[in-house]
Order: sequence, then C-alpha cells, then structure tokens
Amino acid sequence: MASSPATHDSPASVRVMKYAWRSSDFDPNFDFPETPNLKGYQYKFWVVFPNDICTGADSNVSISSGALHTFLNGSSYGCYTSALAHQGHFPWMRAGHWGAFCEDQVYQPDFDCPDGTYGIKAVIQSDFPSRVSADLSFSSVKVDNASQDALYVIYVSAYWWFDQGAATGVCKASTSGCSTGASMSAHWIETQIRIGTGVWRASNQSWTQTPVGTQTSWVTTRVDGVKGSFGYSNEPFSISPGKNMTLSNYDLRHFFQGALAYWSIPASTHAVLLGYEVGTEGYNAIVRADFRLARYDVYGPDAALADTNFDHSIDSHDIADVSAIKGHCPGGEVIADWGTYRWNDDANNTATQAGSVNGFCIDEYDMATITTWLGASY
Repeated sequence: MASSPATHDSPASVRVMKYAWRSSDFDPNFDFPETPNLKGYQYKFWVVFPNDICTGADSNVSISSGALHTFLNGSSYGCYTSALAHQGHFPWMRAGHWGAFCEDQVYQPDFDCPDGTYGIKAVIQSDFPSRVSADLSFSSVKVDNASQDALYVIYVSAYWWFDQGAATGVCKASTSGCSTGASMSAHWIETQIRIGTGVWRASNQSWTQTPVGTQTSWVTTRVDGVKGSFGYSNEPFSISPGKNMTLSNYDLRHFFQGALAYWSIPASTHAVLLGYEVGTEGYNAIVRADFRLARYDVYGPDAALADTNFDHSIDSHDIADVSAIKGHCPGGEVIADWGTYRWNDDANNTATQAGSVNGFCIDEYDMATITTWLGASY
C-alpha cells in the first residue's frame, strides 16, 4: 500500500485517496449495554456469551456502565469455560447459528449472519498497519477445587480469514490438536494476545504466571468434530490480581505475522480480520476481570471502505453487491432485514443520513461512495 495520498483520474473529477486511522470495531468503549441469551437481532455490537457447557460451570458476562464485566466461574480440570464478548465472524459459527439463513462459516464468512447485527465498522486487512488498545482491571482469582490443577487466561483476540484460499501450516511438537510435523490447512487463524495467564498446580498449592514471551499453538475443533482454524497465542504482558493495565496501540499486524511464522505459513499470505473476541477463559478457576476499552484500529485508504469484497479493487462486483440489497438495514433496526442485510455492503456508515433509518442502511449514499471510487485500486 502507498504511504502517502494517491491520485486517480475519473471522467468527472480527480480523486485523492487519503489514508487515515479508523476504528474497526463498534462500541470499543462498551457504552452500549448487552446481556446474555438474547436473540441474534437484539445484539447491535458485542454479543456477550458465557460458555457453561462444562459440568459445574456458572460463568457470567455483561456490558454495563461503560465496561465489559467478565466473571469466569470455572469447572472441573481440563473442561474449558469462558466469559467473552464477540463481534463479527468466527469459524465455529455453524449453519443455523442465529437462524435458518445462517450458513456454516468454517470456510468463509456469511456476511448476513455476524455476531452483532452491525458487523465490522472498517475491515482490517493484513497488509495494512493495524493496532489494538485495551484498558482492564483484574480484580481477583481463586481456585475452585484446590486438589486439581487450574488455568485462567485474560486476553484480546483477533480472528483472521484467509480470503484468497486456505493456508497450510505445520504443527509443532507442542501444538494441541495435531501431530508433530504434520501439515494441515485451514481458512482461519485465531491470534490471541494474552494479557494474563495463571496456572494452579495442585502439587504445590500455588499459582504461577506464564512468563512473558511464551508462545503456544493449537487447532480448534468444533463440537461437531470439524477442525475450524489455526490457533496462536503470545504473552506480551502479564497482569496480577488486583492490578489495572492499559495497552496502547499494540502492533496487530506484527502479531499476525508472528502467528504466520510460528505456523510456518508464508509471510505473504493475505487475510482480513473479521472477528474480535475479548474476555476470560479457563478451567477450575474463578476470575473477575473488567474491560473498559477494546479498540482495534486500521490505517488504510478511504477507498477501501467501498471495496465490499476486499480484493483491493472497486469494480462492478461491488456495485452489484450493494444494488442487490439496497434499502435493507441492520436487524437491530429492522428485524425483517435480519438475515438479508450484509454489513460489508455498507460503504458509507459514518453518520445518520436523510431518508434512512440510520447511516447503516444500504442506500444511495453507499452507492455514491462506490461510484466515486469505481475503477480505483489500492
């Protein structure tokens, strides 16, 4: 990508492509309250989800008073539970996730079926500079059953989709879910920035924190047995109970490149960031942590907002995509449009616009934005 404005000629005008930092996720300050167990169209931005499939787990998560509140109430040894907020698309979203219109997303995202009816605000592509900032407090941790080992992880995560086809990686000796040296292919990779990881050893009755710089990898397997994605984590930070921490503009693109290198995936492999996950997970642990900020930013050209299929070119395909659903709005605003509205076709979502329910409806403003950049590449 260019590091300075680029000029493109058009029949009617000269367009100047400007680059700027933009927030990628909606509601980074957790201003909009959310509670669990709602219908899909009732979640506007973040979907809050306590995963309590394990026997004895009783976690909770909510958004209120400008914070994401996570309460991880762990289960028995080895059975993971979580208290998370999601936004966007994930490989574990199976057919019917929010309704019959939802397709399986293990190979590609279904843009009319995101977590959060508004989808993503500005897509981060792996060849653009990107960053993440967070502000959190880690209130407390205790072991549930001291006679068993325990684990907790506090993190912010990014799910990248390989938009040009599946990537192939190589499993390391420590990779969970595949054999040492084996090759595997997947369409997604989760990159987990671990802010704090604690391990309880029943043998010595004490907590220890995972050292900064520790890397791990895994293969996610869905409940239906399908392998969903590569997984990668690193521990750039370490937070102790009773402490606060602020992450400022942590280099997300560099972290993604580190994940590719760890999996022996070529550095040139392109991806788009389509899913955000923030919260706590683990087993046999009781953890309280609150996030007051989780903001993902991208530095890219304004023309990229008009590129509905992320192929670095604004063309007739983008026009056709928008034309097909013109007049539709997010399900959070017009329930009847839930399952029809595609957030990636909203090329102009900057403000409320005359004649629309809101600036997120697909309308003449989106068509005008794409027309302005028609024929441009970046």
